[in-house]
Amino acid sequence: MAEEEPLAQLVLDAIRRRRRATLAEILQEIFREPRPEDERRVRNILDRLRITGAAVQVGEHWYDARIFRRLATERPGITFTEARLAQVTGIPVEAVRELIPFLIRRRYLTQIAPGVYQTPRKLFRIQKYRSYKTTKHPELYRVEFDKAEKLPRQLVLEQHAPEEITTEMEEGVFSSVRIVIYTTNPEAWPEERLERIMRALFAQVGLTPELSSGLPYVDTAQAYESVEIEPDEKPEDIDLEEPQILAWISVKRGFTYLYEYRRGPLGWETYRRYKVR
Repeated sequence: MAEEEPLAQLVLDAIRRRRRATLAEILQEIFREPRPEDERRVRNILDRLRITGAAVQVGEHWYDARIFRRLATERPGITFTEARLAQVTGIPVEAVRELIPFLIRRRYLTQIAPGVYQTPRKLFRIQKYRSYKTTKHPELYRVEFDKAEKLPRQLVLEQHAPEEITTEMEEGVFSSVRIVIYTTNPEAWPEERLERIMRALFAQVGLTPELSSGLPYVDTAQAYESVEIEPDEKPEDIDLEEPQILAWISVKRGFTYLYEYRRGPLGWETYRRYKVR
């Protein structure tokens, strides 16, 4: 599946350049003489892009949905007519009209008058933590962060974190996993949904801490929270409705590794990996 990643980026680039594109136009941009197997591969990638919310299909046309994700966070509370939306996004007015139901359903826009729409005034950060703590040689492990993290109160109550704003977990915490989503629609991200996403990652990458959670000397704590934030609190490199998973792993040698996962067109992928301390 890894060989499909460059092709997925080419597909997204083709849609972005054209603003809207049919399957035939995408194939013409990427392949000199598309073969039937090329068309099958691109169809599969388009389906995956639709599932992950990176692209949207209306009729025969495909659109880059990330344009509207960015619009919702970069211009909070701004009103737009269909003509103004077309001007800002570079998408023809007739295509904007086709997209309006999708944009309202995703809450990138709300309708405030006939033909007049508004980007959301509020933005929410939804996150769930899972923390793993050992009683077997706990002095060998402690998750450390590269900056102060704001943790849910529940992790403090379960003695996995010393306080809500901290640069390290309690002694013995050998891993902490966080899934975070920035959204205008918090009701769409209940804890059960975040749990399913987290387990899908565990199943795909075989994350070691989760495999040890059933051991008698390992205590697992969980916490979920939904918080309203200012639009500028959202990192620029994360789109709306785009789950990100961070996994901090403490090792015996006295430092912590951070793994950042993003959900790409073909599943979860390691975005970055580095030593924290």
